[in-house]
Amino acid sequence: MLVSVAEQSGVSYGRSLQTASLIGFLTWKICSDVFSMIPASMEEEAANGTLESVLCSSAHPFEFVLSGRTLARTIIVIVETFVLSIIFQVLFQISLPINALAFLIFILTLLGVVGIGFAIAGLAIVYKYVSTVASLAAFLSYSISGAFVPLNSLELAFSILKYIFPMTLGIDILRNVMINGYNFNLIVTDGSLLFL
Repeated sequence: MLVSVAEQSGVSYGRSLQTASLIGFLTWKICSDVFSMIPASMEEEAANGTLESVLCSSAHPFEFVLSGRTLARTIIVIVETFVLSIIFQVLFQISLPINALAFLIFILTLLGVVGIGFAIAGLAIVYKYVSTVASLAAFLSYSISGAFVPLNSLELAFSILKYIFPMTLGIDILRNVMINGYNFNLIVTDGSLLFL
């Protein structure tokens, strides 16, 4: 679909841009699924009336319970997305050059998104209903992350977005590492790893 839209607009949507879109989509899918799952589970427990009993009567600290639940669901989302990535790579004949640095960037990006998810889940403890905040944040993650089409042409606006929202910066660094061949020294020198 993106190829036909690009061709009708007179833009060459070659392998490099297709790979960039696939990297962005897969990262966005994992991060947005994990992000929306954290406050949704808190809100569900608050609506069912079990949140207070988990907070007060659990043998383990609440942070431990929430982190364990988040880790388990994150692993499930990653496995599902890995299968989806294999299907897309075969279907579109695109290869994703994953290396240790790309994996590190992905983990840091995911941790940033989980942190935002925990912050919104904290609101669920106080206000019980946070679905509108979570929905707004999920929409923003879709529109400002540059997941499907790189936003580098926005220049100043993109620079501001990528330093405010961790997924935007993470996707940008992942594309640079996996497509443009950036190494660890380069992403440390330009400061992007520090901001991530």
